[in-house]
Amino acid sequence: ARIAEHFDTLFTTEHSIDQLKQTILQLAVMGKLVPQDPNDEPASVLLEKIAAEKAQLVKDKKIKKHPAVEPIGDIKVIPSTWEKIVIQDFADIRLGSTPSRAEAEYWNGDIPWVSSGEVANGFINDTSEKITKAGFENSSTSIIPARSLLMAIIGQGKTRGQTALLSIDACTNQNVAAFVFNEEYVVPEFVWLWAKSKYEAHRGDGHGGAQPALNGKKVRSFRFPLPPTSEQHRIVTKVDELMSLCDSLNSCINESQITQLHLADAMAEQALA
Repeated sequence: ARIAEHFDTLFTTEHSIDQLKQTILQLAVMGKLVPQDPNDEPASVLLEKIAAEKAQLVKDKKIKKHPAVEPIGDIKVIPSTWEKIVIQDFADIRLGSTPSRAEAEYWNGDIPWVSSGEVANGFINDTSEKITKAGFENSSTSIIPARSLLMAIIGQGKTRGQTALLSIDACTNQNVAAFVFNEEYVVPEFVWLWAKSKYEAHRGDGHGGAQPALNGKKVRSFRFPLPPTSEQHRIVTKVDELMSLCDSLNSCINESQITQLHLADAMAEQALA
């Protein structure tokens, strides 16, 4: 209510709208953006389903079983229908690799290969480099299915901690952590907005050496707020709606600035006439 009352004075620059977007993400992962529905299946039941599925995948040797981890990060107060978990409770974290650059036959094939620089808060529909079947078979990279979330785990500047959503099946290099999970239970776009809400915190969790970095264990250890699946969908829809309004507001500001520049030029021309 306070924001609404002073909206026209609070949000007048691109920076202020960026801050508003971050606030929206924070409210989303705290369960304060949409109302809870008592008819939703609680996340505790959802978690049981996920655990059963993961146990079967481990039994079938499709994924590895990892020991319990010390949770990293904090979670604010969340609704009673949500669960506080860590990433490895619902996702299999996979790191890729780079085929030898010395072997020409490993490159310029038809298998998409994602580098950490391409993980830049957008959708990945294609990659700048592709590897061959030989390159795939002679490296430890793996095929990451579409709709998985990618996180850059090394890099200075803005790279470390940035995320992207895969629109295609693709391999990755060793500087990218892939979150692979069942989207019938956990909505990829919800995981993505959570990751964007924690960007600065995740960057801070990467440390050590000349180039700060995260690693697979750290990523598996990140705390994660798990809502009921139906609520995840509602949150994503609401965030999309609000982000669209923010972008419209940004456009209005840009148009206003352009109008002001044109007005200033016209006034200057008139003064010199």
